[in-house]
Amino acid sequence: MLTSWNDETAQLWDVATGKEIQILEGYAADVNSVAFSRDGRFVLTGGHGKERREYGTAAHLWDVATGKVIHQFEGHASRVTSVAFSLDGRFVLTGSGDSTARLWDVATGKEIRKFEGHAEDVDSVAFSPDGSRV
Repeated sequence: MLTSWNDETAQLWDVATGKEIQILEGYAADVNSVAFSRDGRFVLTGGHGKERREYGTAAHLWDVATGKVIHQFEGHASRVTSVAFSLDGRFVLTGSGDSTARLWDVATGKEIRKFEGHAEDVDSVAFSPDGSRV
């Protein structure tokens, strides 16, 4: 199980015991969204607040086994409000307070596409089951 709090962290939990397994930390403010990759090897977090810590208005891909950041998906001008993995695990999608959603390549950490058109925050993102739509 994965949760995020207003304490600048995301936490991994053992569902059977209710015990905390690991804390993913480094954000300067709230972690707004979290997601597991389908295979359970990676965690994706989105948050905001660059002024106090090393992670700012970006999403981060974490290795569950080590608790280390693999990629920082940077480019949004405001907090990352929502994150999602594609079912095949090759892509991640981020939504932001900057009114955009962005598609990223998991292997390289590079932005593939920016989706513009919303007048306000993008509060939630998701992939279609076949991965052809977001």
